[in-house]
Amino acid sequence: MKYILFALALLTTAPSVYAQKAGTTETAPALPIDPNTHLMTYTAVVEVPGATKDELYARALEWMAKTYQSANDVVQLKDKAAGEIIAKGGIPFFFKHQPCGYVVHTQTLFVKDGRYKFVMTDFKHVNVLPVRDWSMGPLEQPTTPKGFLKRAWAEVQSTTDEKAKAMIASLEQAMQAKGKAASDF
Repeated sequence: MKYILFALALLTTAPSVYAQKAGTTETAPALPIDPNTHLMTYTAVVEVPGATKDELYARALEWMAKTYQSANDVVQLKDKAAGEIIAKGGIPFFFKHQPCGYVVHTQTLFVKDGRYKFVMTDFKHVNVLPVRDWSMGPLEQPTTPKGFLKRAWAEVQSTTDEKAKAMIASLEQAMQAKGKAASDF
């Protein structure tokens, strides 16, 4: 009788033990792939009526300083005359609440009077440990890199997609800023 009760208890609890966490999947979202470069790329030209090139350039630098933990290390090129800023940043990646490297990318901003253009591209997962290189590589790979779980690969792609979109929304908000600067009091 004890064995029957034990078996029934196992059968009723097994589905909850093996149920997949809501929101997890083994398929990645549709990523924005540039038809020319075949790289995962987010890009747009955004109008900012009334803003000068210098104002937009200053807003872009301020946004970079607030967005990236070490903006001085991230910003590779600042050319105010050309209205161009290039940064190489990283998005921390966690899998099952454990740090699993970064998704590095290139962020380029171009500014002109009344508009700016952003290009985020060259997304690549890197995770080099002293013992082994656990990097998954470029995110636009259509298949899971050898030796990695499909779920981990899908999660790195979907997490990067979400964070890139959040960065773009943050950039748009910063570039549209109107009124006095915080230092103008």
